Amino acid sequence: MESPRAPRRSDSTDRLEQRLSHVERELDCVLRDATAGPSGEEDWDPVRRRRLERVLASFASRMDSRLRAVEPLGEEELVQSALELLHPDQLLRIVARLRMRHRSEEVDDFGADPKVDAELAPVVGFLYRRYFRVTAEGVANVPESGRCLLVANRSGVLPWDALMIKAALEREHAAARRARWLIEDFVYNQPFLGSLIAQLGGVRACQENAERLLGKEELVCVFPEGTLGATKLYRDRYRIGRFGRGGYVRLVLRTGTPIVPVAVIGAEEAHPVILRLGTGGKALPHLPITPTFPLLGPLGAVPVPTKWTIAFGEPIHFDGGPDGADDLVLVRRLNERVRTVVKTMVDDALRRRRSWLFG
Repeated sequence: MESPRAPRRSDSTDRLEQRLSHVERELDCVLRDATAGPSGEEDWDPVRRRRLERVLASFASRMDSRLRAVEPLGEEELVQSALELLHPDQLLRIVARLRMRHRSEEVDDFGADPKVDAELAPVVGFLYRRYFRVTAEGVANVPESGRCLLVANRSGVLPWDALMIKAALEREHAAARRARWLIEDFVYNQPFLGSLIAQLGGVRACQENAERLLGKEELVCVFPEGTLGATKLYRDRYRIGRFGRGGYVRLVLRTGTPIVPVAVIGAEEAHPVILRLGTGGKALPHLPITPTFPLLGPLGAVPVPTKWTIAFGEPIHFDGGPDGADDLVLVRRLNERVRTVVKTMVDDALRRRRSWLFG
């Protein structure tokens, strides 16, 4: 008995499939180019978004005319579905989802990604144990739970100090607490670097972000010396600069948060700044010149393997209450008190240190 033959495919179906395959290949190329860069639609700057919208609209227009050419072939429903998929708004949403494809589903509001953190844990561990050979002192002074503000001296252009403070608490603290840290705009806005720091737990420095983190009972680290502290000249190393206007003091008064002072020793020799050029730009207000940067390009970002000490002081509690946040005299007095404590801790650690290379 002759077996039944498969139904003969019509030439129109073959032609439609060929056209759809061509559309699929072109769409793949467009999306591959569009998904290169920061993750998520919210990360696109206005110029990049407009350019992407124009590219997708042009692509959708070309494909629209090609697909409509097969409508007389009796496949109107399939063609209409394809046209809806190729609408520029729909393509933009697809691009946003694809740009997030390598990220964890547990990314928080500030971009911290546990997946990236876990992947880089061996690298951070190597830096902590082997490269900087960090000695952590007084880690037990950090509360095991609840909100707390770590106030540290700023050490170096790149936030190695923040990363090592985070590593010290995760590895040495009894509760393995995870610290978030606030970073200056000129670091946060750098391509690739700002995104990576956010994934590791860094947050753009502002009162609102800090208050939200403390409202979640998190451990937050701030560096009140700011940009000038980050680009401090080598001859001025460990000279604690002005702690801004005391914004962090108003924050802890409003939220009833304890402060733990932190002294970081060793980081200011890791990137010795010999000259600082004022650029006047918001993205990079000061260009630090080191013996290796910019002479060696990206290699200039490699730090000197100095020996580090990170000391956590005893908690400081303020009794001013929320109303005290509006008392400028009180804020300045408490700000100077914290600065003095950090300075004393830094000076004490320096007196005990024998060598910046061997500790």
